[in-house]
Formats: sequence, C-alpha cells, structure tokens
Amino acid sequence: AQFRDAEPGEPLSGIRQFVPGLLDTFLVSGESNTRFRVNIMSEIPDMVSVAVIIEAYPYGLVPQESAWIFRRIIAQTLAASMAGVVHGAMIPDHILVDPFKHEPLHIGWAHAIYDPKQSGKRITYVIDRWRDFYPPEVLEKKLPDHRTDLYMAGKIMIKLLGGDVKLNTLPKTVPDSIVRIILRSVEKSPGRRPQDGAEFLDEFTRVVRKEWG
Repeated sequence: AQFRDAEPGEPLSGIRQFVPGLLDTFLVSGESNTRFRVNIMSEIPDMVSVAVIIEAYPYGLVPQESAWIFRRIIAQTLAASMAGVVHGAMIPDHILVDPFKHEPLHIGWAHAIYDPKQSGKRITYVIDRWRDFYPPEVLEKKLPDHRTDLYMAGKIMIKLLGGDVKLNTLPKTVPDSIVRIILRSVEKSPGRRPQDGAEFLDEFTRVVRKEWG
C-alpha cells in the first residue's frame, strides 16, 4: 500500500506514524519464471507485536492496562480508512506497540486493497493461524471495507483480554460497558458494526474514561 505525503493539516498528514518506512524495493525471480516484489522496511527498536503480548499473558491482560492498545488499534484502522485502504490482515502479528512510549506501528500491508468498492478486489488470502479473526465477508469472498478491519481489531481485543475469539466471549473481569463496545465491532453483519472509525474511537475513549478515569 502506498501512502502519499500530505500537506500539514490535511487528514492524511498523521498516517505515516502508523506504517513503517520503505527503504528499498526490488523484484526477485522464483520457480517457473515467477517474480516476487521484495520490500525492505525500516525497523523501529523496542516494538513488540500483540502476538507476543498474547503469548506472555495467555489468560489476558488486566482490562485497564490493555485499553490503550485497543485505542491504538482502532486508530490504525482509521488511518487505513483515511488513506482509502482496507488492510485486510489485521492480526496480532501485524500490530506492533511500544510498551514504554505507547506508540503503535502497523505492518503486514501485503494484502491491502485500495478502494475495493471501485476496484472490485477481494481479500483472497487468509492466514490460517488467525483464521478465526477474519470476518464472514472475507471468508465468503465478498467486498471488504473499513468495517472489515474493525472486526479484526475487535477480535484482537477479545484475545488480548483472554477471551474466546470463536464464541466472542470475554472474562467476567471485563466491565460490561467495555464488553458491549467490543462485541459491536465483531458483529457478523457489517451493517451492525460501527460505521465510522473516528466515532468508534471517540466512543471507546469516553467509555474508558468513565470506567477508569
């Protein structure tokens, strides 16, 4: 996915903080005359993937300690939407966070789709390890949109809190107000999910402040 530079004050001006910098790109020849494009991306020290956090805390993080991570994930889905892109692989391996600075980074853009409504392109590749994180429209080869990324973000939060991503259940330690907002993002029908990423981020922020200050 390509992100153009934006003028100061434009909606896209803050997107680059969510994505790694492209250092170089080149083609590599494979078997049967196939060719693959290889991108070399910049590395940011001290970043940890959400997958590593899940492995370190198999029974889930304390809800108030994970709220900032979910806010960063929602913001990343919003950044993609602002750029006209559906990431399509919003999985724990692709969400990086800095545990100290709380800064996010989003990788894994290889299967992103620019303006799927216009191009008609579908997400054709599913990472088996995280299959339960993909929404019905992906598995059924239907057109994705920004609500596809929000669905996967909700699944990440369920897993991060020690819940069951197949049943969409969360531990009793998670406040009901937090449970309700997360479960809205993983509705099977896109029409029942949050329709606006910015409003969803604001709503989640208000709920967190009401619960924990």
